[in-house]
Amino acid sequence: MIMFAIAVFQATLTEIYSQCQRYYQVFQAANDWLEDAQEMLQLAGNGLDVESAEENLKSHMEFFSTEDQFHSNLEELHSLVATLDPLIKPTGKEDLEQKVASLELRSQRMSRDSGAQVDLLQRYFRMFCVLCFSEMNFHTESSNTRMIYIST
Repeated sequence: MIMFAIAVFQATLTEIYSQCQRYYQVFQAANDWLEDAQEMLQLAGNGLDVESAEENLKSHMEFFSTEDQFHSNLEELHSLVATLDPLIKPTGKEDLEQKVASLELRSQRMSRDSGAQVDLLQRYFRMFCVLCFSEMNFHTESSNTRMIYIST
């Protein structure tokens, strides 16, 4: 009977350890994604220029296309907190919930900043296209003018 109780206790501890380890891994992946997103936003915001707008916009869109994985990680974290709820002290649960809430808050700020940056990058890209088109028209008109002078 005692051996059985010890085996059950050991299995419970192993499960708690496994769930905590998974929580840490998923939390770290979500946190790393947010840090990378913030770094990308800062780099692009530090030195926007018209010529690199297209490449910056493309990089931005590629990176933020992985945002679904971040949100999947948040969902998994909520699930892990719920799973751990009966197994840990209330203060431990509150700590885990606060960390997830912190990720969500940072995510909301990053989403807002990302949207603003996409708008800015798109404006820069449109400006670049207008400049290129204007320059192309100028060269075309200039060539036509030369042809007129030559033919007269």
